[in-house]
Amino acid sequence: MLVLNGPRTVGKSTLLAELARDLDRNVIDCDDPATRAVVRNDPGRFVSGTETVLIDEYQHVPELLHVIKAELNQPGQGRAR
Repeated sequence: MLVLNGPRTVGKSTLLAELARDLDRNVIDCDDPATRAVVRNDPGRFVSGTETVLIDEYQHVPELLHVIKAELNQPGQGRAR
């Protein structure tokens, strides 16, 4: 897992979008109210599995970090996402 943290407006979301393009993945944008509601309803759905997951504005759904930690603590799950 990699957490990108920093002050506002320094390009974190832009960097994440570029990574998404390079990895051919979508960004789960928790800044969007509808997306945030879906993630909040079932955060485990968004972090389980072996695929790379890119989540922007995760701080809007703090329970995500607990679910990510639980996922990474499972035997054989200590992989980067």
